[in-house]
Amino acid sequence: MKDSGLANAFQEGKRGITLVDFSWYEPSNEPGVFMAALLNDANGRLIGVAAFQVSLKQINEIMGERAGLGETGETYLVGPDMLMRSDSFLDPENHSVIASFANPNMGSVDTEAARQALAGETAEDIIIDYNGNPVLSAYTPLQVFDHTWALLEEIDEAEVNAPIRTLVMIILIIINGDRERKQDNTAGCICCRGDGSYHRGAFRDGAAASGPCSAVQG
Repeated sequence: MKDSGLANAFQEGKRGITLVDFSWYEPSNEPGVFMAALLNDANGRLIGVAAFQVSLKQINEIMGERAGLGETGETYLVGPDMLMRSDSFLDPENHSVIASFANPNMGSVDTEAARQALAGETAEDIIIDYNGNPVLSAYTPLQVFDHTWALLEEIDEAEVNAPIRTLVMIILIIINGDRERKQDNTAGCICCRGDGSYHRGAFRDGAAASGPCSAVQG
């Protein structure tokens, strides 16, 4: 216990409010993050240090907000050891906080976005995520007391581009439909010269017609 996160928090708490980053904590059989602070009496004299484990459930409730993230979007935290600081929505089996610390080879997030955020960069880019998929990733560093975590929000590139492809298809359908309508109108006139000039003639249905060519005008 003397080398545990709780013990470290107690020692560091003697200097003021502090947070000890995630590490495996045997009593709870999961990674733990701890906070500590000095306790003083009414006269300002030190009477002890209060240390407690931060609830991982509360962190996940905050990070689990999914408004506007579609089917493949998620927001998560990564620590300087490239391990999870919140649970993944898309891959909880390998990229929950517990799974990440239990098996770092499977649960690490050593991506370009995570590295850039931990280096202090804020940006968005198409990168390859921890599952090997191209995603649009928005990332930034998050300062948590003396620790820097990476805050990432990502969504599959395919889902981002889907509305654009749908809009392009709608526009093409409208353009092609309008072109076909004009071609059908022009094809009805057997004497039109195609320049919109005044003329007399007959349409293919036998009806007489005179005046400016409506097919060219319309």
